Amino acid sequence: MRKVLAVLLVMLLPVLAFGKGAVIGKVVDAETGLPLVTAQVTLVGTTMGSITDLAGVYAIDNVPEGDYILKAQFLGYKIATKDIDVESGEMTEVNFKLVSSVIAGEEMTFFATRAKERETPVAFANVEKAEMKQRLGSRDIPMVLNTTPSVYATPQGGGAGDSRINVRGFNQRNVAVMINGVPVNDMENGWVYWSNWDGLGDVTSSIQVQRGLSAANLAVPSIGGTMNIITDAADMEPGIMYRSEIGTGKFQKNTIVASTGLINEKFALTVSGVRKTGEGVVENTWTDAYGYFLGASYIANEDHKFDFYVFGAPQRHGHRLYSQSLEVWDTEFAEEQGIDADPADERGIRFNPNWGYNNYSSAGEVKEYWNGSIHAPYRSDRLQERENYYHKPQANFNWYWDISEQLRLSNVFYYSKGMGGGTGGYGSWWEFDNFGRIDFDATIQRNQAATPDDNGEIASETVIRNSVNDHVWYGWIGKAEYEMNENMKVSGGVDYRYFVGEHYREVRNLLGGDYYMYTGNPNDGPDDQKKRLGDKIAYNFTNDVMWIGGFLQGEYTMDKLSAVIAVGANSVGYRHENFFRTPADGQEIDWQRILGYFVKGGANYNLSDEFNLYTNLGYNSKPPIFDGVISDYSFTYNEDPLNEEIIGFELGSGYRGFERRVQVNANFYYTMWNDRTWTYSYTNPNTNEDYLYTLEGVDAVHTGLEFDFKVQPRREFSLDGMVSIGNWEWASDVDASFRPENNPSDFQEIRLSLDGLKVGDQPQTTVSLTPTVYPIDNAYISATWNFFAEHYADYDPLDREYNWNTGVRPDREQSWKVPNANVFDLHVGYAVPNHLGVRFDITGHIFNVFNELYVIEADDGDDHTADDARVFLGLPRYWNVGLQVTF
Repeated sequence: MRKVLAVLLVMLLPVLAFGKGAVIGKVVDAETGLPLVTAQVTLVGTTMGSITDLAGVYAIDNVPEGDYILKAQFLGYKIATKDIDVESGEMTEVNFKLVSSVIAGEEMTFFATRAKERETPVAFANVEKAEMKQRLGSRDIPMVLNTTPSVYATPQGGGAGDSRINVRGFNQRNVAVMINGVPVNDMENGWVYWSNWDGLGDVTSSIQVQRGLSAANLAVPSIGGTMNIITDAADMEPGIMYRSEIGTGKFQKNTIVASTGLINEKFALTVSGVRKTGEGVVENTWTDAYGYFLGASYIANEDHKFDFYVFGAPQRHGHRLYSQSLEVWDTEFAEEQGIDADPADERGIRFNPNWGYNNYSSAGEVKEYWNGSIHAPYRSDRLQERENYYHKPQANFNWYWDISEQLRLSNVFYYSKGMGGGTGGYGSWWEFDNFGRIDFDATIQRNQAATPDDNGEIASETVIRNSVNDHVWYGWIGKAEYEMNENMKVSGGVDYRYFVGEHYREVRNLLGGDYYMYTGNPNDGPDDQKKRLGDKIAYNFTNDVMWIGGFLQGEYTMDKLSAVIAVGANSVGYRHENFFRTPADGQEIDWQRILGYFVKGGANYNLSDEFNLYTNLGYNSKPPIFDGVISDYSFTYNEDPLNEEIIGFELGSGYRGFERRVQVNANFYYTMWNDRTWTYSYTNPNTNEDYLYTLEGVDAVHTGLEFDFKVQPRREFSLDGMVSIGNWEWASDVDASFRPENNPSDFQEIRLSLDGLKVGDQPQTTVSLTPTVYPIDNAYISATWNFFAEHYADYDPLDREYNWNTGVRPDREQSWKVPNANVFDLHVGYAVPNHLGVRFDITGHIFNVFNELYVIEADDGDDHTADDARVFLGLPRYWNVGLQVTF
């Protein structure tokens, strides 16, 4: 610290020589002693202030002589003030140790299994609230993580909430996502629907991405990694914040947050509300969303603390669901990839085929049904084939009990109820206009041209349907930790979850007709087959999932060494009931139960105050997802489902030097995924019976090197960066044979030619650099460069099946490799220091500054070339600006 202050003194000598003073110092966490980066330090009643750098150091120069109140503040910490006397030509040193202002903050860190620097032996990265405000710009939360090694997030088609994230070559079905320590991956298929959490970024305090098997001690699908989101908690400091944002596509967003502060040393409440609208960067990907959050904390006594959270985001938004060939997006770009493109095929990068104009809605002739009632279409002059509408409120009740100085207990009880679904066409195909959009007028006219029935009513050929996916989900997670001595801690816990999902399709829009004729439900009588608005079609079933698990963990710490080992087991049960089958044929597939378990451990050794070395090793026997056990639609189940086997290894090191102004991490990882769940459906041509199997031996190996750093040689400049180089391949060909237990003579064989094929769907090489300059106090200009390479188009390994009947040779050609891409974003901001108790923050973002044309997602074609690939391109240049006022 003295060396840093000496350097600052030399830099400030010209200022001091002209008769003014300077204030310098350091801001650290009172408990850990670690610097608080981007804390704000201001002289109350003036516009003079500064923010801290990577070392936690600040400096305020050109301060006139006099007495002042110096204030230090950082999100999540109590504000601290000190009276100071600044003398002409002198440098005044004032240091702050800030105390957390979050009630039960330490308890949440334990419950959510947050990794700790130079202690937890895993590769991880933190994105704090200040950094999110600097770079997110009201995008979906995953989009802020593209500067993290081996993490790849895309907006897919570009609709609000449609983003997805991959880690180390594994999609988000195999990335555990938790909010406040509670798993939120879908209980049936493991997916994460970010539209359910629209607005979560506004109340997120911190995101930690742990790559690999992670430090999570619950049996969660952390093959690629774990993404742990911690929301704002009830703050002990009172205040009100209002933020207004505008952006491309008529984007508008308003957010308000209010906190009572700690009342009578017992109770605190924080509430927030969000309203968001916009037409979308892509045509007709409009958004109409709300968000709300409530966090309440109650300190009963020094041993018992309680938290209560409620958050949700009722929303509707337009989809762009269908990827296109390259020439549809941009002819010139397609030709650069060797495609003989016809300019007449180009529709532009903002093109969306999932909507169309119509004149019937404005006349009130078209009505839509969703969420139990009839509504007018979102826009009177157009209709949307693909729309998502959902509301998934979640409530958590947390109880933290310090039973003794050595023993603590944490319980979280949670409940969630999801309501809504997505839309699409049903029946005959659409009529299209000359531009490739849906011609709803022509489709309605075709419906109305049908011959009326005996009652004078018209049956529609084509309708818009809702695919409804309602659910109820509740659970309990209990954890206990016992400190045996100053070196040894043991902990254990229980994880119980129950999920009921209701899935059906219903008529949303009859498109000019009176009913739709559906004969697929054998329980319907003749009159019941005329389906009107809200009536069920296509399928109607419920899936139940029951999960119970437990874990034990031991942690040892002595001097420079910390080590941990954890073991756990879980039982997953799946049940299915199909209401479009007759009772005589059987409507229920009873509980199918599968056991899983894991064991993992690791150690960290601090070689010095600057260097540390860590390693971890783990094994996870993971039960398959619902679809790997029961087929919803064919009413079949796998009698002998196989667990996926994951082996993970990591070796890494870290460096923290020059008063933490240089921070470097590097690691190697190895992940083997054996018996990856691929279900194979087969219909016996003689008996017409359906069978469902799991293919054994579909293995993949993911290895790679990861490197990231933060450097801040001067207060005026910092540089963050990362490099990740992966090698993800299918490990072997697969020869599988199977025979149904009830018909052993029905012998089948399948061969998949996979050995050496690259895993697709994510760039295997990524580079990122983020230089930031601070031209004046409280202002920043930051640019982010992302480079993506070795990106292979996604494909289904089952498509590489050897044809035993024709003897066609196996297809061993790599899938199409997407062109490399360079993408630049720009972020600026200025925080007006507190004046009369009010602070103003201004932020601005330009994403894809140079309007780069690049492929973000690709599905491979039969020829494995650009010509037959179907792709989404990255969003064109777009912007966002915001003004925040804090009282």
